[in-house]
Amino acid sequence: MSNSKFKYEEIIENIKHKIYTNVYKDNDPLPSETCLCSEYGASRITVRKAISVLLSEGYLYSIQGKGNYIKNVKKNKFSMRYSCKTIFNNGYDEAKLISSSLVTPDVYMVYNLNIAPNERVVALKWLIYEDGLPIAYDEKYLPYFAGINISEKSLKYKDFSELVKNKISVYEMYQDLRIKGVNADADVAEKLRIPVGSILMLVELNVYDQSGLPFGWGKLYILPDKTRFFAKTE
Repeated sequence: MSNSKFKYEEIIENIKHKIYTNVYKDNDPLPSETCLCSEYGASRITVRKAISVLLSEGYLYSIQGKGNYIKNVKKNKFSMRYSCKTIFNNGYDEAKLISSSLVTPDVYMVYNLNIAPNERVVALKWLIYEDGLPIAYDEKYLPYFAGINISEKSLKYKDFSELVKNKISVYEMYQDLRIKGVNADADVAEKLRIPVGSILMLVELNVYDQSGLPFGWGKLYILPDKTRFFAKTE
């Protein structure tokens, strides 16, 4: 994937997120191309490509001589209770922290956390147990900030909101949740003591502040018979 394609898709996803979280409201003017180029560190060609896609998908409309505006997009809202404490059918007996470290971000971390490749990332990895057997494997990634505690002795299994409560209020957070079935790769299969290729439930979570800036990305792999989800439309 080229850098240009990577960047324009990032711009599209970020603008969509701002629309769905009402940072950009119906009929608001979209920031100018110059502002978007500055905000995303992108070329004018890349910004125009992102805007073109958003226009074609119905997220924006254009007024000749004035610019682009946010279209009244029907937002099907889903309400879902999600917490690392309640996601498991029967709860869990133990959560073991198997790794706590500062790492150099790979391309996926750079993309999901919207950070520079030379920034540091806090990587936390947990195994979740029930009746002495692993039922889930959890990875959490956060941009490093002064004051975050990554000491293995003091860390307990918790949600993003608790990990960053010294930096941002829970009332200023938004979460994007994606759930899908995946096949366990060799690394995850070894941790969960299951055959490679076994079906798992993957819960992928992106956490944002009110301005749409990402500050957390997580992947939770769960044995499919150990969890279930309920959601309602609003």
